[in-house]
Parts: sequence; C-alpha cells; structure tokens
Amino acid sequence: MSTVLSHPTTVSRHLEAVVQKEKVALSTILASTSNFTITTDAWTSQMTNDSYITVTCHYIDEEWRTRSVILATRATEERHPADNMRNFIRGVLEEYGANREDIVYVTDNASNMKAAFRGDLWVGCAGHNLNLVLSHGLQIGKESNEPSLPEEVSQLIGYCKELVTLAKRTRLNQVLDKTLKQCAVTRWNSVLTTMMSIADNSSDLRTYASEPGANKNVLRLVCSINEELLMQVIAVLKPFDSATKILSTDISASIHLVVPTKRQLQQHLTLVASRQ
Repeated sequence: MSTVLSHPTTVSRHLEAVVQKEKVALSTILASTSNFTITTDAWTSQMTNDSYITVTCHYIDEEWRTRSVILATRATEERHPADNMRNFIRGVLEEYGANREDIVYVTDNASNMKAAFRGDLWVGCAGHNLNLVLSHGLQIGKESNEPSLPEEVSQLIGYCKELVTLAKRTRLNQVLDKTLKQCAVTRWNSVLTTMMSIADNSSDLRTYASEPGANKNVLRLVCSINEELLMQVIAVLKPFDSATKILSTDISASIHLVVPTKRQLQQHLTLVASRQ
C-alpha cells in the first residue's frame, strides 16, 4: 500500500501548494472582473456539531459563462452576530484582494445577516423567504386572534411525523420500497417530503398494518391518516417546492423570476370562487 499512497505529510504539503496556486489564479480573475456577487451561510455539522461558514463567489467570465467558486469553508467557534459575520466575510475577501464597495451580497433573511450587510448591496434569499412562509403557515397560532392552521391539518401532520418516527424504530422502513422521510427544520419543504413519502407508500402501509402481528401503533396511525386530506395538502404545498427549486439556482440568474413566481403562488392560493 505504501507504494500506492503517498505519505500524509507529502499529501498535505502538496495540497497546500495547490490551494495557494488556485487562490492566486482566482485573485487574478476577480481583479479583472467588473462585478461579482457573494453568497454566504453558516451551518452546523450534524455529525460533529461543529459550526462552519461558507463563502461563495459568483461571476461571469470572459466567455459569458456563469461561474460559481467557493472562496472558503471554515470552522468557527465564535457565535454569528453581525460584527463577527461581517469581519469573517471581509477577511476572506481580503485574502483574495477582492474587498470592494460594489459587491452584492445574497444571504438568508436572519437578523444577523441583515445587520452584517447593512449599508451594502444586500438581497435576501427568495428560497429562504418561501421556507419562512411555509414554516409560519404550518404553525399553530399562539394567540387566539392569530391565523391558525386548521386543526385537522395540524393533526394530519402530527400523525405523519409520528408514523415516520415509528418506522425508523421498527422494521417498517426496511420492508417498504421507498423509505419514509422525516421532517427536519433545516431541510426546506420537508413537511411536503414527509407527506409525499407516506402517500407513495400508502398501499404498502395499509397492507403491512393489516398483517397479523403488525405493530398496533402503525395500524392506529395508518387508520388515522385521512388520505383525501393528505393529497389535498400535498397539492397545496407542491407549487412551493417547485418555486423553491426554480429560484435556488447556482450557475444561472433567477432574480428576474422572483416576482412572477410570487404572482403564481398568489394565484395558486386564491380560492377558486374568488377568481371568478
């Protein structure tokens, strides 16, 4: 094996040289680029619970091709208030000699991000806005005067989540052609993903639940899920998933699609009687 793989020290030394070479090349490109955009986000590894920040640069090259390159992905032990985020981004840009006044920043709509780029050209992520709309729309109103999710829909979502949790704790997921997917706060449109995974497995779930010796809780949950309502909720949520995918582009512009996408969603949510 030693004749195939180099020593770790050799690999590390060569890697540093490659990184430095690429940084110099990219610095030259950015110096000759009239405009570029920076996207950034902070995230946490589920495996190690370490916090990271990624900075990505987007620009159009001399052949009018859209380019997207990661400038840095680094672990950070600091929290992410506005000042720390601003200093981190500016520090990365300084490494490439690319800290300018006319940069357009695109981030999520968190308060620390808005504050970090106050005074700069900043655009909130439209996909993140849609995710926030759904997150609020699928919550139960805390006050009596707040718009609230219909109780039958709230119960349906609860049953779906409980069924997926049970499937992961039993052998149920192993016998299904498609595994059931659980909701996750950090995964956009995950309520839709959960519901669609149950709808896709509805026939197999009924068959399993009716078998002798089947888990009684599986039978209870399968019987509690109103399939007609399930399909209706999926039909309401699907256009939001499509809109998110359309707007969440990497190597093509999508800002011109924000307004027409919003208009289409507004029409989608308008009661049929109100359209006539």
